[in-house]
Amino acid sequence: MHSKLFLAFGSLIGAFILVYGTAVMNRMVVGDYYMNEGLVDVNYAYLSLLCAVPFVLGCLVKLNITPKNRFTFIIVAGLLFAVLFTTVHWAFVYYGVEMAAGVLFRTLLVLPISALLVVFAVFVGFNMEGDFGKESEVI
Repeated sequence: MHSKLFLAFGSLIGAFILVYGTAVMNRMVVGDYYMNEGLVDVNYAYLSLLCAVPFVLGCLVKLNITPKNRFTFIIVAGLLFAVLFTTVHWAFVYYGVEMAAGVLFRTLLVLPISALLVVFAVFVGFNMEGDFGKESEVI
């Protein structure tokens, strides 16, 4: 169940659920989508794929994380990114950010870079901790 391929596929599906789920939630709460054409806009798919890349790489690349903890690593990074993405996506819709070519390019650039930074930060945190869940011997 915790194989690398399972985690990579789950990360990809999770990114699509996150992006399209927040779009639907924004439509229900605010009454509008971020992309001009709604859910059928292909830019939502691009955003999903670009945001999934750091998580898929985190699953497939050999890291100093035990296979048992790799699942926890992906879940923690995914939840942190979900909070960040949901907040930013909601703010874009709520404040009515106009969808121009420059804004779209920055969105497709900044949000995946944010996902990469979250994955990197969680990776550093896991390596600093050593064995996740083990009590610290500092005290």
